[in-house]
Amino acid sequence: MSVDERYARRANEVDAALRRALEGVVVAPRRHDALNNAYHLCDANLRYFFPHLSRARREAVIAEVLFQQQMAVLDQRQYDLVQTTRLRDLAGIVSGGRPAGGHIFCTYHTGSYRHLFHFLLRAGAECVLFLAGKTLNKQGQGFLDDALDAARARGWTGTLRTVNAQDRNSILFGLRALKRGASLVIYIDGNAGVGSNKESGSLVPVRFFGQHIMARSGIAYLSHLARVPVVPVVCLRDAHHALSLTFHQPIVPTGDDREQYAADTTQALYGLLEQSIADAPGQWEGWLYVERYLQRSADVRPAARVGEEGAAELRADTDRFALLLYGDQPVLLDKARHSCIMLDPVAADVFRTAVERPSARASLDLSNARIRKLIDVGALASAGNC
Repeated sequence: MSVDERYARRANEVDAALRRALEGVVVAPRRHDALNNAYHLCDANLRYFFPHLSRARREAVIAEVLFQQQMAVLDQRQYDLVQTTRLRDLAGIVSGGRPAGGHIFCTYHTGSYRHLFHFLLRAGAECVLFLAGKTLNKQGQGFLDDALDAARARGWTGTLRTVNAQDRNSILFGLRALKRGASLVIYIDGNAGVGSNKESGSLVPVRFFGQHIMARSGIAYLSHLARVPVVPVVCLRDAHHALSLTFHQPIVPTGDDREQYAADTTQALYGLLEQSIADAPGQWEGWLYVERYLQRSADVRPAARVGEEGAAELRADTDRFALLLYGDQPVLLDKARHSCIMLDPVAADVFRTAVERPSARASLDLSNARIRKLIDVGALASAGNC
């Protein structure tokens, strides 16, 4: 069996297992807490950006997003993928016969997004990877160990270091690395920017699929400061699981207005992401967390009424609302408003019963403020009002 056949079989097995796990998410919110939460947050984000997308189509995209995420982790040690991946090096960075150093690589959580490092290590690049503090603590050592393993297993001469992207000195670290000829690798669509946090002034508004989000401009800021071009890199996976990796033309810093360059470049980088995934939105892992950077909707549905206190046959609006579980804490997600309501166990059980057994009659204690909140926002309605 060739590498291609083995890889395709493995990918199909991952996809099938994931889809089996997803089957019970909506109907059984007690199970698969992490998968349940990821599914519904992703669904809320897709509704926001693609309001005309059918529920069935959203479910297919969510399955694809979670599949890509799992494969990206598994591919981190699949060094032979460099032999079968279609490489498009529009800038001549790793195929030009010269050291792949002194660049700022801007990449995205698309396709097998860790596969980039295999090409950089093979090209002999000294790389500095910027990671959010939480990711650095959990996965940073794994990145370093895999880079060393790749060097031993394949004889690749490149090296990898990691930097906390949220460290206030990270820009200085980046400048020093560029000066000695190293290359920086930064995920522009991740959870943390260069030398900043969400509350800092490094966020700029960008257009993305007809909406506006607040995006991190640290990559462009560093590019202008160091006078080093930004090289966008996109990894994608086709329907047959074959990978492609594209090094796009560099964005060269110009002019003296650093803030304008940062805003324009950040918009260009997100424009490239939108173009890359327009026909296959499930390629982007960002649908799992982009809600953190959205403008919240003010839409409020008129409250649905339940008659009187006591037993009632209830219906849960599972298209708009979902029960998320964070440990022992239940949270109601309103997908239309991208807002959450903390629930107590009693209110959570009432909503859960309405989801799992919609024909059952549930006893309502309307003195419970959380239960009343479920009714007031329209998450619950009596069967006669549905």
